[in-house]
Amino acid sequence: MGAGSGSDEDLVARARGGDREAFGSLVERYGAAVTRFLAIRGGRGAAEDLAQEAFVKAWTAIGTLRETDRFAGWLFRIASRVALDAGRAARRRQARGAEVYVDADALVERVPLAPAAGETGDSGAAALAEVARLPEREQHLLALRHGEGRTCAEIAEALGLPLGTVTKTLSRAYARLRERLAARHGIEGPGR
Repeated sequence: MGAGSGSDEDLVARARGGDREAFGSLVERYGAAVTRFLAIRGGRGAAEDLAQEAFVKAWTAIGTLRETDRFAGWLFRIASRVALDAGRAARRRQARGAEVYVDADALVERVPLAPAAGETGDSGAAALAEVARLPEREQHLLALRHGEGRTCAEIAEALGLPLGTVTKTLSRAYARLRERLAARHGIEGPGR
């Protein structure tokens, strides 16, 4: 059996015993997904740096993972904390303008808003501009839902949140986006 073969459970058990090759196989298996997940905090380069940090933290803490069959969720929780820590550090440095990776077309489908008569603007660009103004938690969940294509249940599992919290936060984000996009287009929305 090669270093990269085996279930997550087998590789985690070997990594817990100090097998760097087994952990390297987990990095190969999850590296691209973790990097995409972390791209919500900035460009590809920043995401790669954050992914490396997440894997270093995972390696040093692998012995604390009790349920070896839950490695993916545990790893994504570590990556989420790394992203949140990086976001806090960036705010402390007053570095604004972080990009959020969200599939604009998928988001516009979810938050439909017809452009005003005669308008030819890019609704995807407007949606992304408004996503950047949302609270960090809402941006984070939108990026997982519309950037990574994860289901609400997968997001809840990965972040260790109740499913209801994820769906409620996403609903609130969609409502804010609808309201803000309507205001951008001069359309009266509910409660306006």
